[in-house]
Amino acid sequence: MRARRGLAEVGEQEEGAIGGGGHRAGSDATEMALRGTVGALPGPHKAGAGPGKGRSGRGYAPCTCTRERGERGRSFRGKDPFMAYVIAEPCIATCDTACVSVCPVECIHGPLPAGEIARIAELPEGERKTRLARLQLYIDPESCISCGACEGECPVDAIFDEDELPAEWQHYREINARFFAQRA
Repeated sequence: MRARRGLAEVGEQEEGAIGGGGHRAGSDATEMALRGTVGALPGPHKAGAGPGKGRSGRGYAPCTCTRERGERGRSFRGKDPFMAYVIAEPCIATCDTACVSVCPVECIHGPLPAGEIARIAELPEGERKTRLARLQLYIDPESCISCGACEGECPVDAIFDEDELPAEWQHYREINARFFAQRA
């Protein structure tokens, strides 16, 4: 629904606008056609051929979205930049950094560098869990452009649009914001 709404907004504001991304249902393709899309190209990946465990590993093409923000202080979706996407509880003690790899603006960080997390991932399970206990990744709200590439790539489904964050994980908005406030 968000993709269609965004496409409709762009179509009303820009003549000959070009959209990009994927679609989840036939209705998305229909909406693109109704908005004047003249063609589509298949993604370069075949199912299961991608290296990741998230969407790229399931055959989706990687994000090729913009690296630019819209008007100052707003994401290109027009949302308040306080928190576009939030990483919640399932990320805790996870070694996978697929979301970091697909982020076009490198706004996903943690208390450890991604390379260190990759080294920890190679440790025996018991030691790995001990080293990663209570650690997670965070999205920098000042850098995030709200492209959504990370959300679909997360193998543990820990990344949510702030509007879709489950009630039991609402406090992760503040946890994420505090992480970056402490780094400043």
